[in-house]
Amino acid sequence: MNILLIVIGSFLVIVGGLIWRYKILEIVPGYIEETIKDKKGLAKWIGINYIIMGLLIVINSIICLMIKQKDEIVSVIVFTGILCFFIIIISLGGNRYKK
Repeated sequence: MNILLIVIGSFLVIVGGLIWRYKILEIVPGYIEETIKDKKGLAKWIGINYIIMGLLIVINSIICLMIKQKDEIVSVIVFTGILCFFIIIISLGGNRYKK
């Protein structure tokens, strides 16, 4: 399970980099171009948060692998917490880039 979480975290880092670097906001759920006043700022906000979220997930999984944790419930709970936290942060912070 921790290997899968490392893959998910790495994918989020890559997607975050693409969003930040190339302003590919079309892949972001709920993105409607007519409602955005600062596309560049929103891309940077979402991209950086995806990268941080992915890195935290990877670090959590690596730590759980290093301590040879038999019960994977802790890593899944931490993964869920990270995911929920950043969904709220991205949503609330993204409101300042809307018209």
